Amino acid sequence: TRSFHVTGVQTCALPISSGTATLIGATARVERIAQDGGSRAAWVRIEGELWQAASGLPLSQSQTVRVVGRRGLTLDVVPVDPSPGA
Repeated sequence: TRSFHVTGVQTCALPISSGTATLIGATARVERIAQDGGSRAAWVRIEGELWQAASGLPLSQSQTVRVVGRRGLTLDVVPVDPSPGA
């Protein structure tokens, strides 16, 4: 029989490449305003996927927003440029 002796294992930290952590801080584009949520609820496209989004400020179609959090399947977003007509 052969026996093997392991003297050590080296690991390295890889950058996060999936999950919620990659969404926070990312920018997205407002695809459409949700019909039932007024101008503060919308569908946004991020990383090729559509997500429900909510904001404390009014949103408009085609606006760029930044993801600041996530609650279940809804992203919390803020307008990148909150000025009117952004």
